[in-house]
Amino acid sequence: PDGRIRPRDIKYGKILDLGEEETFKFICIADPHFGAKYENLEYLERVYEYARNNGINYIVVLGDLIEGNCFDYSRCLPQYKSINSQVEHVLSDYCYDSNIKNIILLGNHDFSAYTKEGIDISGQLSTRKDFSIIGYREAYIKIRDEYITLKHDVYKIVSWISNPGTKRNLIGHSHQYRVMYNDDSIMMKVPTLSDVYAGEEYVINKGFVVCEVKFDDFGMYYIDTEYIDLERDETIKFKRTF
Repeated sequence: PDGRIRPRDIKYGKILDLGEEETFKFICIADPHFGAKYENLEYLERVYEYARNNGINYIVVLGDLIEGNCFDYSRCLPQYKSINSQVEHVLSDYCYDSNIKNIILLGNHDFSAYTKEGIDISGQLSTRKDFSIIGYREAYIKIRDEYITLKHDVYKIVSWISNPGTKRNLIGHSHQYRVMYNDDSIMMKVPTLSDVYAGEEYVINKGFVVCEVKFDDFGMYYIDTEYIDLERDETIKFKRTF
């Protein structure tokens, strides 16, 4: 944004290979915005409580883990008006359970640390043994020979286009829950895990999504999701077979 050119050392499109599992069950969250005035760590505690009670060992995080410097720290709590303080906040205050692994894609607020201050937060975050940082903007989870696409764009371009090569597309950034699908794929926008507010005219959904994906010798054949709405104490279920 200031006209300087930075080297291309930020990694996109990383593939996390989870092997030959027949079933992959996980919770998907997005946009917790650690350090922002509208963060709500109680929501994350409820995610972990659900995971423990239901034997879920993976949480997929779809970007904007920290508030970053998108708005020159104007939307941050006073004690978190630096990138390092926000990262330390995550390392110290993000819930921990030795049985739960967090697969973390980083988004535009996380990327603002790099574009504005030259700080790539992925290295610092990787010091937590329960965090698997898989890069910025877009990455993939591979199971057998199938891929699940994770998205959270870091630029002001359309980020809700599905990847034609994958059946399952999970997208952060919009702060909304939406499901769109056709004969070949499913695209799901994942709601925010914060109390962000954008005005009366903008719909915000607060909650998380529980996902189960099943595989056989022919690939991904079954998807089951349940959206847990933390504001209205209700759920929305979606199932699909291929």
